[in-house]
Amino acid sequence: MKSPHLIYIGTLPYYAPSKNCAANNRSFAGTPEWLVEMCRKAMGSIDLDPASCFEANEAVIKATRFYSEADDGLQQPWVCETLFMNPPWNRQGSISALPPWLDKLLQALASGNVKQATVVANTSTDSEPHQKLMKNADAFALLCGRVRFIPPLDRDWSSNPYGQVVYYFGPHWRRFKGIFNKNHTVLRYRDD
Repeated sequence: MKSPHLIYIGTLPYYAPSKNCAANNRSFAGTPEWLVEMCRKAMGSIDLDPASCFEANEAVIKATRFYSEADDGLQQPWVCETLFMNPPWNRQGSISALPPWLDKLLQALASGNVKQATVVANTSTDSEPHQKLMKNADAFALLCGRVRFIPPLDRDWSSNPYGQVVYYFGPHWRRFKGIFNKNHTVLRYRDD
């Protein structure tokens, strides 16, 4: 097994995923450790990441179980207490890659197979998938500033052109709010 490559930018450690991690998939964007840790604190742990790779899981996510691109997380069972997901964001033609991941998550939550989840996504709040996420999430955080995602080794991303949002599903939305509200705007669509 290969260990992740560490690159230090300022004082924050980042891993640099290998080409195997991204498998030349343009939708790969490694989630920075600080954001994963906020999600972990909000949920208490991360049991499953259905859209990951070995390097990301070993270095940052540290989920009990993960599915890689080769595993095809959409075809695997999602049964866990806590799920973290930064789903593929690429488009296939004019179709967003997000809807099947969102549909599977909402089904897993509704069936009780998943108890809590956090989803990291672009703030495309005008799109149908995001409208669905906002209406179903127990809370969501609009992140202040651009998130610097971790690119594969063969790519150079100087900046992220999009804002990000983290959606939370589960009973501990007040804890999520307490963690994310310190530096970001947390909203709740529901009245309860």
